[in-house]
Amino acid sequence: MASLRARGMAIALAGVLAVSPDAMLLRWMRALGASGPDVAVAKYLGIIAFMLLLGSYRGLDGARDSPHHFFASAFCQLGYQLSFTFCLLLTEAAKALLLISLAPLWAALLGVVVLREPLPIHTVIALVLSVGAVGLVFAPRVLDAVGKGAPVFLLDSATPSLSLHDYSLVGDVLAVLTGLTQGASLTVNRHAALRRPNADLTLATALSSFCAAIIALYLPCYDTDDAHDFWACSPPVWRTPSFLALALADAVAVACFYVSMLVAPRYISGSEVALVNLLEVVLGPCWVLLRFGDVPSLWTVVGGGVLLATLAVHELFGRRLAAQLSAAGPGLGDRERSYHALGGRTLSGLW
Repeated sequence: MASLRARGMAIALAGVLAVSPDAMLLRWMRALGASGPDVAVAKYLGIIAFMLLLGSYRGLDGARDSPHHFFASAFCQLGYQLSFTFCLLLTEAAKALLLISLAPLWAALLGVVVLREPLPIHTVIALVLSVGAVGLVFAPRVLDAVGKGAPVFLLDSATPSLSLHDYSLVGDVLAVLTGLTQGASLTVNRHAALRRPNADLTLATALSSFCAAIIALYLPCYDTDDAHDFWACSPPVWRTPSFLALALADAVAVACFYVSMLVAPRYISGSEVALVNLLEVVLGPCWVLLRFGDVPSLWTVVGGGVLLATLAVHELFGRRLAAQLSAAGPGLGDRERSYHALGGRTLSGLW
């Protein structure tokens, strides 16, 4: 039990380490003159290629083993990809990322309701502290943006049908939906791992990325006041080796993250995977510092320190709990052993 938990945590950590340069790579591509659609289409095409190669290596039997898990996973990932893209178009980035960071709470809630997984009190405390730590990172920028009337990117500035406030509200809703769909995706992956362990959802990511790439072709080039899609505004940056290299690196980084989200829930709960994913909030600015010299604010350092300490203490409690689960007795089911080892100290035990 303890070794399986360690494997799951290691996979989740490897995924977030792989994706941590994402923000830096995106900014680097934009600095080369790439538009928003350029970056999105290049990323999705790379993810499709990576996942198709991995899926073909694993074979189609796993994809056919559980069609309902396959399409549910593809639907959740598509919702996550699209809502993430559009929320950044319609609201201030810091506020959007703060709302997206609620994903661990959604994953925990869905795990309890859908999977009936006991939620230890120490995980509940870690969830609250982690979201609070992320709030420390983004809160100053959110408050500053709200005070200044946060700039938003209108999808069609020539014929706006919504006010700035309406666009910001839609963006906020999409940011919440991003966290919800990420939590739902982890729950689907966890459900497949527990109910249909032979199911392979790798190609579901390829399918969702293909659909997202098609939609990204018609995203507005929000770099200017005129709304043009990919075909109208794409500069010749696609012919430059530097852009292609950065796009490939970013696609591989994000694809590795998606693979970790598929595999890690086989060993640990979706809420724990989502907790580890919050480390990107701390690691991302470090990559930006190395490439562009942007020094993280004191709020980022303090929030990152609280997050790291919370995750470290949570992992210590988790390992001790895993050892207790191993000794709880083979005659009990997973849920009963969890509840017994916790002495009733679970969220479901409070209901």
